[in-house]
Amino acid sequence: MNWKFLFLLLFTPFFSNAQGEANNWYFGQNAGITFNTSPPSVLTDGQLNTNEGCSSISDVNGNLLFYTDGRTVWNRNHQIMSNADYFGGNGLLGDPSSTSSGLIVPHPTNSDLYFIFTVDEPHHENAAAYPQQGPATSNGEYSDLQPGNGVPQDDDGFNNGLNYSVVDMSLNNGLGNILSTEKNIHLVTYDPNDSEEIKYQCSEKITAVKGSDCTSIWVLTHFINKFYAFKIDNTGVNTTPVISEVGPTIPISAYRRAAIGYMKVSPNGKKLIIAHNTKTYNQEGTSDVENGGVYLNNFDDNTGIVSNNIPLVENVNAYGVEFSMETKKAYATVTQGNNAKLYQWNLESNNIPNSITEITSISGFNQLNNATALQLGPDGKIYHSSIGNPKLNVINNPELDGNQVNYVTSVVDGAIPLNNREAAFGLPPFIQSIFSSRINIINDTEEIVTKLSVCGSEDVDLDYENIPGASYTWKKNDVVLSNTTSSLTVQAPSLGNSPIIETYSLSVDLNDGSCPLIGNAEITFNPFPTAEDATLTQCAVQSSPNSSIFNLTNANQSITDGDLVMEV
Repeated sequence: MNWKFLFLLLFTPFFSNAQGEANNWYFGQNAGITFNTSPPSVLTDGQLNTNEGCSSISDVNGNLLFYTDGRTVWNRNHQIMSNADYFGGNGLLGDPSSTSSGLIVPHPTNSDLYFIFTVDEPHHENAAAYPQQGPATSNGEYSDLQPGNGVPQDDDGFNNGLNYSVVDMSLNNGLGNILSTEKNIHLVTYDPNDSEEIKYQCSEKITAVKGSDCTSIWVLTHFINKFYAFKIDNTGVNTTPVISEVGPTIPISAYRRAAIGYMKVSPNGKKLIIAHNTKTYNQEGTSDVENGGVYLNNFDDNTGIVSNNIPLVENVNAYGVEFSMETKKAYATVTQGNNAKLYQWNLESNNIPNSITEITSISGFNQLNNATALQLGPDGKIYHSSIGNPKLNVINNPELDGNQVNYVTSVVDGAIPLNNREAAFGLPPFIQSIFSSRINIINDTEEIVTKLSVCGSEDVDLDYENIPGASYTWKKNDVVLSNTTSSLTVQAPSLGNSPIIETYSLSVDLNDGSCPLIGNAEITFNPFPTAEDATLTQCAVQSSPNSSIFNLTNANQSITDGDLVMEV
């Protein structure tokens, strides 16, 4: 029997919500997930092995660019950048044991440049050795870690504070590298005339959000009782911060443990939530007093000022914090005794602290007896790290009230499997405004599609709703097009034997003072695949000599000539 199959792979979308920069995460013990599928799927190619701090960045269409633990940087091929190799002696100044060791921020106007901000772990045994290299112990090991932990495997022996380095993606044939002239540039977040502050320099907290002008970016950190907000615009990083003095005071006498905990600005740029692990730590021992807390503040995305501190919960050891995408809810992870707790607050309540709801409480020493990271995903869900487990827990509906959020911890129920890679304390932070103001220009589904694959000479229609008073700007491969309507027909290019990839974007300015809505489309035009003839031979059915039963899938290999991308 001779069969000829003709087939088309017409519209094959890859789903990602929000902006593609946050579509690939690397964290924990070589763990990773990608939001280029829906639901997110596991990545097993990551080289990063970290207990806490990590950061990654992709392009607007969700293609991985690079990732870091704050000391070493890996490119998209998972190779170490030659100018950011910690164990090679030329790394960055973060620390994988810092809560937020690194945060990657794209340059506002130069698409080749990215800033990596690093915050070190401010260790008290490094401070005791200042200005010499720590730790200030007789055996050269850190007393609050397992035996054998010292320099350089666990720390470089210095409290380096906040620094930034610049990655130029035009280097190394597009794989990127750190610019030698813009590497480990120190930012002052302390009083350099204070003999104690200079020994510690910064906490382990960092967050970023777009400014009110929609082009600049604020990067914020915290030390003692002050917030430091650095503005990034088309000229680069303004090294003079906006300083806001806001309680509570977290004394450096309780560092390193008092420095622990996440900080996030809300996606809309109006609120800031911060977790302080403790206010009291015995530097001669390992005990954290349960007198930390979670605090909500106002943030002015025009001036960079933080104000109006509101305690949400106190007398706990606090760690992870996050906002829902629409800034309706806030979340935090804390521990009390042997209990790890996940709390929610309603930000639309007249009394936000009293709106506290406990989503889950796990007693005893088990997978959740430590508070861990919370991170908003591009799909609008919040992901919760599970220490030592090959999965991420998920808050599926974070905009809803209390236990309607559908928090799941089982893979069977929707937790994300990591294929035997283990999560740890941390998850990668991103510019919080990445998770807002995104639109779909490929189709009308609720999930935002950013990638499209078509066959042959198919034209593609891109569009968004026609909003009265709005202005529309289309770009092809970053070049502005003359079309100013809400729709664009993309004509298929002339194809040879290889696919052609074109990128399109639409900026919708509502002209109401808000930031533009942004849609992206990466279109791959593929040549028509060639289907080969296939012959199947099968013996006749014994009871019916003129009949045979054929399994047509046996012809797939011959038809596709072994091309695994082609489907029959």
